[in-house]
Order: sequence, then structure tokens, then C-alpha cells
Amino acid sequence: MKSVVARYGYINARLRAKIGAFKENSLLPGMLRAETLVEAIQTLKNSRYADLVRIYDQTGDIQQVELGMLKDAIMDYHMVIDALDGVPQEIVRHLMGKLELENLKSVLRLWYSNIIRHHSIASRGVYVFTDTIRYPVKWSDIINAVNWEDVLYALHDTPYRDVLAAFDEHEIEQKGLFPVETALDKDWYEELIPLIHRLTGLDRTTAHDIYTMEIDFFNILALIRYGWYYSLPSAELEHGLIPYGHVASSPRTRQYLDMPVGDRNPEVLLNDRFPELAKATGMVTELTSPLHEDGDVGDTGGRKSRAIAAQTLRIERNLLELRRKKFTHILSDYPFTLGVVMAYFFLHKREVTAIRAVLNGKFYGWSEAQMREVLV
Repeated sequence: MKSVVARYGYINARLRAKIGAFKENSLLPGMLRAETLVEAIQTLKNSRYADLVRIYDQTGDIQQVELGMLKDAIMDYHMVIDALDGVPQEIVRHLMGKLELENLKSVLRLWYSNIIRHHSIASRGVYVFTDTIRYPVKWSDIINAVNWEDVLYALHDTPYRDVLAAFDEHEIEQKGLFPVETALDKDWYEELIPLIHRLTGLDRTTAHDIYTMEIDFFNILALIRYGWYYSLPSAELEHGLIPYGHVASSPRTRQYLDMPVGDRNPEVLLNDRFPELAKATGMVTELTSPLHEDGDVGDTGGRKSRAIAAQTLRIERNLLELRRKKFTHILSDYPFTLGVVMAYFFLHKREVTAIRAVLNGKFYGWSEAQMREVLV
């Protein structure tokens, strides 16, 4: 078993330059100012993303560039996994599995679009990442599956099969993929928590703090996005909560779930910890009420939907900013903990998501202001 200094000292040395780039946040301003997609990609030439420039130069295909981002992230995970041992190594391997989980969701959406909605997926199927990430998922077999049983068979050597076997095709046709994706997320967290409990010392304290925060934010966003914006029934919302952290068992959450769907007010979820967000959200709820004296009766539904969508995005941005500050603080603190690794992968994901958003914005001809609006 490696000592703490030996384990994390080596990783810190490998990640230091990349972490420094995150702190400087120097890539996005240049990409946003670029006049064209080609110019935006060229701004990555002298960065850690130089390979993406080569991919675009060879293919001219932005979706191939996105596949290159995923491959780069997987390589980073393998580098850290190889440098660790014991439970920390198991946890980072499990964190890498989140990339596989998101890829699985994307592939299931393609299958759903093809088989349930009867839409052509020919132009999208060629951009699926089909290499092994953690488990031997038969990606192409899922895309080509003609029924749900074929999907399950393509997953028979993975833990995902047992999770998805709880659903049948008729249920998916009726309810969509939301319950399926929620079950996958819950299973991932329920595997992670026992691993965290097996850690010791600062690793355990740091990982517990991080994932209590992560689960609380996940639950808050799920309650607001799916309960306020999409108006899902309370039973479905409650079933989708991750049963850890503070939010899932909070009386405030119970109060929110007990509200009639049309009267839900996320202010009750935010009051204790995020008072400014709560106040703004309460104002949106009041202004979008059909009984408000300034309301446009003819467009109540559309106006309310737009206002709720905008406030939901603001809440998501604020929570992500709180996470960014938390992880940035970890990077400036004691360097020999698993928290540094977790912070690195969070900041890497945030940066890649932003780069992808800007590249797609340039592709569709959006202005800098429009792109800044969607950056979370």
C-alpha cells in the first residue's frame, strides 16, 4: 500500500499543469471572441486540447471533436487509476464509470428514438463512442436492438442489465426514459457511498463532504427541473431522489412534494441554504401565477413555462458555481487527498462542457451573448 504522499504527490505532479489551466480559465474568452468555428477551434492549438485541433483539421466534423474530448477524459482517468491503489483506486474507477453511464444514456436515447418514436438515427448512430470504458457494453448491439430484450442482452455482462431489467418496453413507451435514467443514476450513487465509507482519514472526510454536496445538488435540481418545470407526479419525483445527503430527508422536501403539482414553489427547497435564490424563485412563482393581476390570461401557460425555464437555469448556474468554488478551494488546500483528484475531474468536465457549448454555438452561428446565456 502506497503512502499518502507517494500516492497523491505523483498525481499532483501529473495534474499540476492542467489544474493551473483551469484556474486561469484562459481558453473560453478567446473562443467566445472568435468570429468563426474554425477560429474558435484554432484557439485550442497551444492548449492541452491541441489534439482536438488535429481531429478537426482531419475531419472537419465537430462531432468527431466531441468524441475526442471523451477519449481524452478516459485517458486522464486511466492515468490516475494506474497511479493509485486500494480503495482510492476503486473509487476513481467508479468515477470513470460515470462517463460510461452518460454514454449509455445517450445510446439508450438513440434506441428509444428509433424503436419507440420511429425516428431515423442513421446520421447520429455513427457518432457513438463504442470502445470499452469500464464494462463490456455491446454499444452497437444496443443501437441495432429491435426490442427491449435485445437491449438487455447487449448488457448481460454488466451491472446495468439488472437495473434495466426492472423495466419493460411497454412501460418505457408510456413513461419515456426518465425512470430508466433515474434508476441508473441511483444505482451509481448507491455503489459509490459504500466505497466512500471504506476510505480512512482525510480521504474519507473530503469524499464524504464532496458527495453529500453533490447528492444534495442533484436532488435539488431534480426536484426543481422535473417537479416545477416538467410537473412530474410527486411519487415519481420522490422515487427518483438519491436517498443520501440532507435534501432527500428534509421536511422542506416533504412540504414541496405534498404541494399540488400546479402550486409547487421551489422557494421552500432553497430558503434554508440559498436565501437569495429562494427570494428570486418566489418572485417568479408569484409573477407566473394565473391570479397575478399583471398576468396575460391569453398566454399564461407559455409565459409561465418560459419564466420557470429561465429561473431553473439560473438555479443550476448558481449551484454549479458553488461547486466550482468548493473544488477550487480543495485545490488550494492540503494537496495529499483524494479531493484533489475529484476536484480535477469536476473542473475538467466543466471546462469540456463549456468548450463543447461554444463550438456548437459557433457551428449554429450564435452570438457571443447567446453563448454566454447557455454556459452553465
